Amino acid sequence: MFEHKSQPVSGHSDFALRSAVRSMVLRFRPLHLFLIYISILFGQLASAETLPKSPDSIRVGVIAPFSGEIASYGDLIRKGVEAGISSQIELIFEDDGCNPAKAVAAFHKLHQVNNVDLIIGPCCGSAQHAVAALLPKTRAIALLPSSASSFLFEQSGRRVFSSQYSIEQESQFNAARIFEDGNSSIVIILSENQFSRAHEAAFRAAFQGKILKTISVLSSDANAIRNIVLQVRRLKPDALYVPDVIPFFAGLLTQLKLAGLNQLKVYSIYSAQSKELLTAEGPAATGLKYSYPDIAQKDALSYFPQLAAELLSNAALACGGNSDCVRDRFLKDKRFDSSGVITFSINMRSIGANRLHPWE
Repeated sequence: MFEHKSQPVSGHSDFALRSAVRSMVLRFRPLHLFLIYISILFGQLASAETLPKSPDSIRVGVIAPFSGEIASYGDLIRKGVEAGISSQIELIFEDDGCNPAKAVAAFHKLHQVNNVDLIIGPCCGSAQHAVAALLPKTRAIALLPSSASSFLFEQSGRRVFSSQYSIEQESQFNAARIFEDGNSSIVIILSENQFSRAHEAAFRAAFQGKILKTISVLSSDANAIRNIVLQVRRLKPDALYVPDVIPFFAGLLTQLKLAGLNQLKVYSIYSAQSKELLTAEGPAATGLKYSYPDIAQKDALSYFPQLAAELLSNAALACGGNSDCVRDRFLKDKRFDSSGVITFSINMRSIGANRLHPWE
């Protein structure tokens, strides 16, 4: 092996070495400062990506039917959401007209253009299914302010939650209650959409009597409704189950009365408690029975949107607007069941003759 033997350094050579080092430092000082600046800048950018958003920057999108046949329902949704949302959160409303294609377009606008990952809605069945199918590939979550199928939770990659009980829970309740009321044969009348079909499937699975037929309302034309009433007369059911308000807006109860079938028992769901139904059907609405959540005298059509806004506000503010954090909080929240739905007790109500206080 060879060893390198150090030589003693004279005072002159020590001075020369210090001078050389100083010269190099001065020469490369601008580059050194530049590198420090770049490292600080990238450090700040990295920190900005990992830090939660400030509350001032939180946005929530709302997809609901603000136009079309049930625009009045959209107005109630807006009223409820605005009552429940925090003043620190900005709302962006998008109209889907209860149309799945419009709901998809509304979601893409909110998610891609407005950079929104927190959604309230959609509120109509077909629109809910269309948007739920998009969520697994995103970081967005949706909190529904209305009843929906419990299957949406898994379909969406566990990103769709609901502030109201599920379609399945409501129709199972109705199936049991209608049979207990002494009705062994039923005709189902529904609008042709995924919401009504989900109700039908759940009702069929739970009803202990006989379901004579399911009739779809394909037109709001009076002649179309009269033809449905003629089918009902021939089938002679003990009762009707109508899991949607659209047939009532078309005058189903009025046509039943005109055909002498006003004594036939008719059952529906919570959305039947609406001023629009009373306007459409008038006195013919008296006696209509419908399931309704146990929320005292609160209006369900605005109560659940308000509840959804409150739930999302609290989680969004706690998470700084981070959607993954909000989702995690909902998944751990014991108020949501295993299908992402908040359950409520359900009662049966009916529309009385007193128009000042029609809800019994």
